Amino acid sequence: MSANESSAATKEDVVMNGADTAVAEAPAAEEAADPAQVAALDALQSALNTIGENPYASYSAYGEGVKAALELGMDGQADEVWELWGSAWALGEDDHLTHLNRLLSAPSSDAASLSALHAAFSRAFTDVPGSLRLAELYLTHMSEGHTLAQEEGASEEVKAVFEEQRVREAFAEAYERVEWDLSGSSEIWNRWRDWETARLESDPSADRISYIQNMYLARLKVPHAKHADTFQAYSTFVSTYDNSSYEGHLVSANKAYQPAVAIWQAYEDWEMAISASPTPEGYLAYLAHAIHPPGKRDKPEPRLIRALFERTVRDTFPFASSAQDGPAGSVSEERAASAAAVWVKYAEWLVTDKQKPNVVLDAAVRATRTVPWSGQVWEELLRTHERYNHPEEDAEQSYLRALSTTLLDKRTDDLVTLVSARASHLRRKAEELGEGADAVVAVLQDGIERVKESSPQGDERFRLEKYLMSWHERQGEFDEIAAVWEALSKQLKGSYLVWTEWAAFEARRGNPNKARGVYKSAYARGYLDYPEAVFQAWTEFEQLYGSLDTSQQARNLIAKQMEVVNKKRAREYQAAQATAAQGYAGAEQYAAAAAAAPSAQDLNAMLVDSAAAAAPAEQAATGTKRKAESEPAQENAEEAERSKKAKLTQATEGLKRDREGTTVIVSGLPKAVEEDAVRKLFRDCGKIREIVIKNVGENDAATVEFFERNSVVIALTRDKKRVGENEVAVHMGWATTLYITNFPEGTDDEKLRKMFSEFGTIFDTRWPSKSQKASRRFAFLQFVSADSAQASLTLNGRVQEHGHPLGVAIADPAARKQRTDVNLLERELFVRDLARKTSREDLEKLFSPFGELKDIRMGLRDDGTCKGFAHIEYKDAKSSADALSLNNTEYKSKRISVTLADKTKKVQKQSRETSTRSVRVAGLPPNAKEALIQQEFEKLAPVKRVWYEEGTSNIAVVEFVSQADASRVLLMPPPTLDGHALKLSEESAFSRPVAAAPVAPATPAAFRPRATRTKIATSTGRGRGRAGIGAVSRGGRPEGEDVSMSPPAVPAANGNDGAEASGSGGKTQEQFRKMLG
Repeated sequence: MSANESSAATKEDVVMNGADTAVAEAPAAEEAADPAQVAALDALQSALNTIGENPYASYSAYGEGVKAALELGMDGQADEVWELWGSAWALGEDDHLTHLNRLLSAPSSDAASLSALHAAFSRAFTDVPGSLRLAELYLTHMSEGHTLAQEEGASEEVKAVFEEQRVREAFAEAYERVEWDLSGSSEIWNRWRDWETARLESDPSADRISYIQNMYLARLKVPHAKHADTFQAYSTFVSTYDNSSYEGHLVSANKAYQPAVAIWQAYEDWEMAISASPTPEGYLAYLAHAIHPPGKRDKPEPRLIRALFERTVRDTFPFASSAQDGPAGSVSEERAASAAAVWVKYAEWLVTDKQKPNVVLDAAVRATRTVPWSGQVWEELLRTHERYNHPEEDAEQSYLRALSTTLLDKRTDDLVTLVSARASHLRRKAEELGEGADAVVAVLQDGIERVKESSPQGDERFRLEKYLMSWHERQGEFDEIAAVWEALSKQLKGSYLVWTEWAAFEARRGNPNKARGVYKSAYARGYLDYPEAVFQAWTEFEQLYGSLDTSQQARNLIAKQMEVVNKKRAREYQAAQATAAQGYAGAEQYAAAAAAAPSAQDLNAMLVDSAAAAAPAEQAATGTKRKAESEPAQENAEEAERSKKAKLTQATEGLKRDREGTTVIVSGLPKAVEEDAVRKLFRDCGKIREIVIKNVGENDAATVEFFERNSVVIALTRDKKRVGENEVAVHMGWATTLYITNFPEGTDDEKLRKMFSEFGTIFDTRWPSKSQKASRRFAFLQFVSADSAQASLTLNGRVQEHGHPLGVAIADPAARKQRTDVNLLERELFVRDLARKTSREDLEKLFSPFGELKDIRMGLRDDGTCKGFAHIEYKDAKSSADALSLNNTEYKSKRISVTLADKTKKVQKQSRETSTRSVRVAGLPPNAKEALIQQEFEKLAPVKRVWYEEGTSNIAVVEFVSQADASRVLLMPPPTLDGHALKLSEESAFSRPVAAAPVAPATPAAFRPRATRTKIATSTGRGRGRAGIGAVSRGGRPEGEDVSMSPPAVPAANGNDGAEASGSGGKTQEQFRKMLG
């Protein structure tokens, strides 16, 4: 029996003996008729049974067993369960603290109990070396023990354990573990310093003074949050114990600690952000910043990075106090994946940074004891064994331990990763030694069988089979390869890839007849996922290898089978039509489920936002820029008028998009799929307007919008086709989309997704802009499948925390049309960016098709030409809502902006007070909605509203409730949105200063003529001088300044050309004199 098996048997004996003990004591508990005792006994027996069946089935089962045993007074049994827990898992900080506090509550003055207590502390620091709370508890124990050891009557054991030097070593070790925790290490070091200072006061020897002084100097060289306090304390220390050399000591210390201060300042914002929200995503972003500092001169600091990793794994521990939904009872699948990702990144960094082998091994082992369901962490452990030439037995035992957890049995990808890693290790060893090829085959064959057990169909990508066949081919074992293909053809008999690749192998091998036989076996199978691919491959094969007869025979068979396939496609087409028709009719019953439907104003506002955001993205996707079109120059005036009308009609119809009725969603696409591959799938369905591709986990999904509804019905027949190696699913776009309303006031995108994620994979969410009405509470959520949308309707009517029922309905386009004539109040539109030659008659022709006009008011210049804006008032609100579709339309060579008048009035009234509490946000992703931007910033501070900067697609302004909130946000690390790092700046720097005389609108800096750019004085002294801070280059802007984030230069109110200007606002000499007092 191996040591591993022996250990497992011993553990099982302990568990079973414990279970027997619990059962034996059951009558006593029952006789006592104490319900609490009976419940504790049941809990203990249940926990022991769970642990006995599989030590890795449930992390929390151990904690429940310990708790139940203690309630029953079975301390010995509790200790045994605790030992089992620690042998299988790396325990979390909370679990260790609970156990240590229990041990500390019992008297521990004898050598045995003290030894057991210190062993428990040692195990805790092994599992969680970055724990500040564990360090605090340990130092409290050691310092209190030292005090007790000084009392009269203390035992020799206590004196030996808590003698001064051992306590000093305990402080030093505890501090060393957290030294580079920038925010938390001060608590530990300060305790150590205070303890040493107390010794110094009773014995002010030169050695003690020197020791503490060296402590200070070493501490000042380490970046930490309270470096100013540390320097002040050092100043006090020197003045007390070496005042005669005070100046020399302080000057030397100041020079020594400046680099540490610079490091702290570089990371201070990150520390503040992670302290406020210690999430896995936040830590990973912080780590990415630390590993790859943005500055060219900044170098990564390995000690800081390692300490940050330890803090990350400490704070992202995947288990809570009780079992939940994730693997082995972890918090969730998402938390489990995040924790595993952190550990993998940690292990990879340790190797890349060339850390010591024992450090790399320690991290790899802890990773497998914390997230043993991850194939990647086991792969890192196996690679560590190989990298540092550990005995082969170590790698074998690690591999067997991974399999014994059974946590990978139902996780195909993780299992494949583990088996591939072990096979690769054995392969490299066999290639080096020239022997051991059979071991590679054995591992792969065993892995293939395990994968089959994990899933009925096994691995649809048959990765281990490919590995095995590649290895056989290198050994010249072609019969073995054929056997693998035979097995795959039975297991994955509907996969066209199996048949085509098998036939290709036989052709390469020189067996064209065998290859032809493979094609004949495959072609008539009615359950093939992509029969056309098999037919195409067979045709190409016959062209290369076939005779005239075999080629003709193949053509005949394929033609006959194509008739069958075409009939099947026709049935699919009819079924798709029926489904679509049924969906349109049936969705009406769900529309009534919502407690409050959105008005046409709400829906059109969302469409307007979408159209405005989509225009720049469409230009970027096509790689073209909009060209300015000159006025028609036809001699025939009627022809020119018809040309204008045609252009306008095309523009307005282009904006009246029936998105819901002309869109399908396709899921199951390969990861990082190209848009061309999606277009190819739907190329025969109709003209495609737009494709949006997103990653949704292991695969991609896409929405495909056509110009016509009829195209959608044809597109639905592409369901279950293949793109690459993946079978895709195609659904009607609106059938996968929910209209959700009446949710709690504080619900944001993250909470909404979490609420509905249990029903399936979410593709996207759409929120209304709150710039017009802050109380809007509705959103659209789109799944990748219609089944998920239907299943989620069970939430309709569910009472939420605020006491109102949630409204959930399928977003049926027909129901939307029925809702467009209710509750519309706004009848006035504001139009901007009009051409100078626009007349009242032009506007009447442009807007009258949408309804009866009541009034048109234009802003006019002195010469009677248009100032670029106008107010359009309709007699009914529905007409104004419909006219919003003109937003972003090209008219007279300019793209006009059409919005509700209310919204525009608010924006135009932006005051200096508003700008001081606002933040400018640049670097936004394409199509970013105002509502999602607002939700992201509301995580940092209360937001009043959000709007896009006029004429831009990636710059927005966020107005906060107070100036203090805006200032605080500017000090924080900028958030990210859809993977885009945002850039923040003060909005007040961009706002036009208040002046007595009218100030011309500032031209964006990137397009301002050189002559109009204000220069900032570079010298106020004599001579030419040197360019100082804020010096302007020939381009009229400080070098390196981002144009998109720089305020436009504005002429001074007094007409000077900036001679007295400084910075963005400019100050007069009188103002400077007041500042200087």
